[in-house]
Amino acid sequence: FRGLDLWANEDERDEYRSALREVGRINNYEAQYRLRDGQVKTGLVSGAILELNGVPHALSVVRDIDEMKKGQTARAILATAVDQAAERVVITDVHGVIVYVNPAFEITTGFSPEEVVGHNPSIIKSGLHDGVFYEKMWKTISSGQVWRGEIINRAKDGSLIHEHSTISPVRDDSGAIINYVQIATDITTEENLRQQLTQAQKMEAIGTLAGGIAHDFNNII
Repeated sequence: FRGLDLWANEDERDEYRSALREVGRINNYEAQYRLRDGQVKTGLVSGAILELNGVPHALSVVRDIDEMKKGQTARAILATAVDQAAERVVITDVHGVIVYVNPAFEITTGFSPEEVVGHNPSIIKSGLHDGVFYEKMWKTISSGQVWRGEIINRAKDGSLIHEHSTISPVRDDSGAIINYVQIATDITTEENLRQQLTQAQKMEAIGTLAGGIAHDFNNII
């Protein structure tokens, strides 16, 4: 263990050395190491005790996993963001079978992940859209394009859910579609308010019309 010390953390160095002395071989010990310019990176250290001319030597190999760790961190952040998103997120395979739903899906629809994973999204169909609506949607996403629009689904308790939905293809490194991801925003409250406003405006117009007719009738009398 003499020579240039690349270890950035003395505790990791001591733990690795102690284990290597006791066992004689270690595979994939994760540790921080320091480059010549002072930059600290993450590596997997594998080592073994070898005897050369009767003298024990330690042979260690370090594999840089810094970029992989950064990728794992980014994916973990993304997964946390999706899990905590207010929008409903659904991921399906290329055949439209659900492989993932986030917690917002259960909050919105009442269906748990166990009830929908492995099933088609038709489990929440409202029956208010005709076949042409879904055919156009599927044709759009299966051709590699993004579908955007408003859709009415039905929750587990039978209530209607108005949503603004975006469905995007997910491609692998070769460009082939491997999944579809849907992000849906619940606009039920806004839609109900809009309908109430429209109804109030209609009633106001009817009232105005009726008042005008009554006024004209009185004039005729």
